Formats: sequence, structure tokens, C-alpha cells
Amino acid sequence: MQPVLRDQELHARTAMADVLIQFARAIDSRDWDVYQSQFATAIEVDYRSLLGGDVLAISAADWAMQARRAFEGFETTQHFISNQVCQVDDGRGTCEAYVCAEHFARTGSELEFWTMGGNYRAEFEQTDEGWKIDKLRLEVLWSRGNPNIFEIASAGVPSKGR
Repeated sequence: MQPVLRDQELHARTAMADVLIQFARAIDSRDWDVYQSQFATAIEVDYRSLLGGDVLAISAADWAMQARRAFEGFETTQHFISNQVCQVDDGRGTCEAYVCAEHFARTGSELEFWTMGGNYRAEFEQTDEGWKIDKLRLEVLWSRGNPNIFEIASAGVPSKGR
């Protein structure tokens, strides 16, 4: 039998799921202020399954700037977040969710694409402004299309001001 959830816990779970949805929608709408506002001031980001390298300890402002630079050359993107399972424990939260992300970039008259599917695991802290992501891990499980899409997208962006 499932435990009975209190209103406060249900609200917290819904709020954390909404943060992940806002995070994804902000990428696609290129709203970097909203994107940054989904994170705590200091965050830990683990995108090793996508980018290699190390886990990053970074400010939300710097992470938002990196995302802006990574996505500015795409014609369009669409990130789907689903199947969120969120938990609350002593003012901390976790939310695991599926992600399917579509990326489209133009090379001349050709429209290249790359689709990725995987899992997000977000850890949250509760702040005066609501739940904020302070740890984010992406696990890429599959992809199709052109894996060089980020390089293709960035090739069409002028380097001035970057």
C-alpha cells in the first residue's frame, strides 16, 4: 500500500517537477534568465555521459552562459521531460525524469538533427524563492542523427562577443 502523502509533500513534488519543466522550456525558448532562475547560486553539474570530462562545480550564472553559447546556433530545439518521480526528505528533494531532446541546425540548405534520450537526476534545495536545482546529472541512454550537431550549430555563430 502506498503511503498517504501530505499536502505539503505533494506541493513540493509538483514544484520540483515544474522546475525541471521550466528548465527544459527555457532552453527551447532561449530565456536564459528563466533558465538560470531554476538553479541555486552554486551548482554541481554532471554531463559526463554527454560531454566527457569532469563533474563541474559552477555558478548558476556561468552555467546559464555556457548553455546560451551552446544553444545559440540551433535553428530550434525541443526538450521533453516526463515520468518525473520526486521525493522530499528534510528540506532536500530529488527528482528523476526521462528526457528526450531534439536539436536542429542548418548547414547551408540542409537541416541536420540529433535526438537524444536519457535520464535526469536533479537534487534540490529549498530556498525562500522555492525549490532550486543544486545538483544535476544527465545520463544519455541513446541517440540518433548527427552527433556533431553542437559543432554544426556553433559554426554558424559569429565569435564576436563570445
